[in-house]
Amino acid sequence: VPIFSEQGDISAVLGGTVNLLNNNFLGHLAEVRLGQGGYLYLYNQKRTLIVHPDRARIMQQDVPLGANPMFDKALEGFEGTGQTVTSRGLHALSSFKRLKSTDWILAANFPITEAFASITAAKRQFFVGLSAALLFTAFFVWVSMRHLLAPLEVLTAQLRSFAGGEPPKPIEVASRDEIGDLATAFNQMLNQLAGQDQAIKSQLHFLQVLIDAMPHPIFYKDAQGRYLGCNKAFESCLGITRQTIL
Repeated sequence: VPIFSEQGDISAVLGGTVNLLNNNFLGHLAEVRLGQGGYLYLYNQKRTLIVHPDRARIMQQDVPLGANPMFDKALEGFEGTGQTVTSRGLHALSSFKRLKSTDWILAANFPITEAFASITAAKRQFFVGLSAALLFTAFFVWVSMRHLLAPLEVLTAQLRSFAGGEPPKPIEVASRDEIGDLATAFNQMLNQLAGQDQAIKSQLHFLQVLIDAMPHPIFYKDAQGRYLGCNKAFESCLGITRQTIL
């Protein structure tokens, strides 16, 4: 600090030293920890690190231009917080504040992984909850669909038995929705088919009685040449029973 005389000339210079690692404000600054991995540091306009938790870096200019974009931006006048990658490769949230009395810059680095840990945990819990809700919804929909489609499964089974040649049975459906309407229509169709089947059987019985009364041998086949029926005269002609002929 210059000492001026009454005439305004420099008559002396007062000088002193400060140990940056002593038990003082600057020394304590290097010991401050933000969470587990965050820290504070101090540097000047010449890129010299004045205070840093890594004592080997104190009074060093080891952050070259471009190594830390936010570090450079603060030297240009920026004050605030932003994401950056430090010169040591740490992905961090960095905050900067200019100290007007010295024109030094006080900075803080807080690791991104630690800064966003609560957000990451919240996201994980959200996705776990969402997955559980989707599974529950899927199970609920499956149970509901099973309940709603049970009459349709019964109807399908009836149709399969009908296609297999077995006498179909009426479907008992208590629901009054579209499936219930379909089951009712199916039961009506079964009644109509049963009536038609009975009529055909009566006609076939009448035809059999009619041809059995004829003295001449009579038989009939399908398109593949298989016997479908004959009269008693044809049985006597071949000397075998009708069942054997068929």
